[in-house]
Amino acid sequence: MNRRNHFILFAAVLAVIVLGVLVLHLPTFIPLLICSLMVSFYCIFIQGKPWKEVLGTTLKAGVKSPWPLLLAIGALIASWVTCGAVPFLVISGLKLISPGFFLPSVLIICSAMSALTGSSWLTCGTLGIAFLGMSVSLGIPVGMTVGAVLCGAFFGDKFSRLSDFAVSTTAIAQADFSKHVRLMLQSEIPSLIVSLIIFYFIGRSYSVSTIDNSSIRTTIDILNSAYNLNFLTLIPLFVLLLALLFKLPGIAPVMLSTASAVIVTLTVQRADFWPSVLALIDGVHLQSGDEIVDSICNRGGIESMIRNALMVFFAFTMGTALKLSGVMESIADPIRRLVKGRLSLVFATFVLSAAMAFVTGSGTIGVIVSYNVLSSFYDSFGLDHALFSRTICDMITLQQPTVIWGSSGAFVAQCFGLSAAAYGPYYFMGFLLPVFGLLAVVLYSGGKKK
Repeated sequence: MNRRNHFILFAAVLAVIVLGVLVLHLPTFIPLLICSLMVSFYCIFIQGKPWKEVLGTTLKAGVKSPWPLLLAIGALIASWVTCGAVPFLVISGLKLISPGFFLPSVLIICSAMSALTGSSWLTCGTLGIAFLGMSVSLGIPVGMTVGAVLCGAFFGDKFSRLSDFAVSTTAIAQADFSKHVRLMLQSEIPSLIVSLIIFYFIGRSYSVSTIDNSSIRTTIDILNSAYNLNFLTLIPLFVLLLALLFKLPGIAPVMLSTASAVIVTLTVQRADFWPSVLALIDGVHLQSGDEIVDSICNRGGIESMIRNALMVFFAFTMGTALKLSGVMESIADPIRRLVKGRLSLVFATFVLSAAMAFVTGSGTIGVIVSYNVLSSFYDSFGLDHALFSRTICDMITLQQPTVIWGSSGAFVAQCFGLSAAAYGPYYFMGFLLPVFGLLAVVLYSGGKKK
């Protein structure tokens, strides 16, 4: 009876999310709030759990979610525009990067940035915004560019020691981080190479002869007239990298970079104090008279991230309520029965982590549930837990920017002002990683305990 109720509740949660987000086009946090309350009431009134325990646990999960980071990155994006960092990077890219090699360059540079910083979000909110501006000026479809940014951004952070997700995943899985990295390379390197090849052939159609050079010159001239652009505008970038290098906790690197950007705005750009501060809250509102330049600069601000912060908060409360109710375990049990060997175990890990991450919008919940359900099979088959962490990262990489009620999906959509339908078809790394992850299990003996 309980299992049947769990499946009914699970189906109801899916129905509310799909109906609210895809049919009624409600702000995503509203269906998630409804689902959080629905599952919490099930725990209290049907299962008889103490209401203080249910509400306390779910609200605690929401408070601990990364909603403050979303707001901080909104301010960071605005500050990088006002200080001139984004315009400087846009102009430098337009002058240095060949249009025909633009998309592969985006992938390579964003991969390096995410591996260096350990953060896909920071890569999107900084270099990603600059590349978006370049693509607008070059006439390259923004969906393609954002797809290339995401391929790079979510590539590097899965094996960076500065990545919260990679470190927490290996910790939950009780896996050795260096073994995790070695196994990740088996799936990530082929996926990166294939993605580069695809972007190279797509990008060949955007050669110098097809680009409107007058539009590029206009963009450069307007940005140069609106800003005092020099290498000092990149100080916030170096502050961010140094803060990450010294492993400052939480949102401290983002806040330090934002503060340094405000100082650059006041000194290098000689802007007034209050307009510079207000831009951190309500974003940049440049009126240059040029549509391309305005689309490059008019973004960011804490207000732009408020809905997403609410969405992340309620996604975590809903996921915690689902786990507390026992629904997760009921959904996982049929998947556990499919495990017969190493390949089926990896496939089951893919399916279970994908299902949990999709419904809850949280990759971390997918990790926790999958590990609790399937870790004993890894032990019984003599497999290293690094194979589990690699498998999880492969699948979560696919879902992070494409599940629009998840924290990463919401951030990406808001950051670039695009729907998942616009950039999803070009997110080649995400689709390739699970494929090469399964192939690696077939072709390599890696993953066995030594």
